Amino acid sequence: DEEIAFIRKAARICDHGYFGELSVLRPGLTEFQLQAAIMKAMFDVGCEEPALVLVNSCPGTGPIMAIVDSYPSGRVIRSGDVVFTEITGQYGGYCAQSLHTFCLGPVPGKVEEMFDFALQLYHAVLDAMKPGQTWNEVAAVGEKKLGEFEFTRSSQFFHSLGFGAPDPDPRPRDKIQLKPGMVFSLEANPITPDGKWGVLVGNTVLITDNGAEVLNRTQPRLEVLL
Repeated sequence: DEEIAFIRKAARICDHGYFGELSVLRPGLTEFQLQAAIMKAMFDVGCEEPALVLVNSCPGTGPIMAIVDSYPSGRVIRSGDVVFTEITGQYGGYCAQSLHTFCLGPVPGKVEEMFDFALQLYHAVLDAMKPGQTWNEVAAVGEKKLGEFEFTRSSQFFHSLGFGAPDPDPRPRDKIQLKPGMVFSLEANPITPDGKWGVLVGNTVLITDNGAEVLNRTQPRLEVLL
């Protein structure tokens, strides 16, 4: 319907922001400049306000702080850094999101390990997001996977998306049953128990009769820019 069409468009806008990031992300850029380039790429294809682009960069030597909701600063991005972005696009008043991890140089071993796990976590939760499942039942799949690797998480596994700014559903989690037409931001953001290492992986998903459909065309991957 029209609402889902708007969210699909918002997801495409996020994709354009991601490709805009790929085209400019190099050492010497500030986090503010990277944010501006991503937002320009989004507005060039019809993004509406309020769009939101969060940027965080850290030296690859660690600790790698994959902080959700981290606003950019004037920090200069350097060779060897790990860069995290959370992109929120809006169209027709409806929002979509995507989360990404980039390495500007050789991938630190801990980052590679955690990203490989994040992909497993992402797909485990995605596969569990079927109609009839409750929020807590899906989250339990993610918690089980986290337990296998002794990691924790920097955010909830998913939150609702729709009209206006992204916002978690306030209802008790055991009362929310996934139904076709619901839209969520799936966020596989594992961190070490000490909070010193982590990565971001996420996309917008639509619940259908057959399960979860990823609306972004960008597949989750660790981008390495040498």
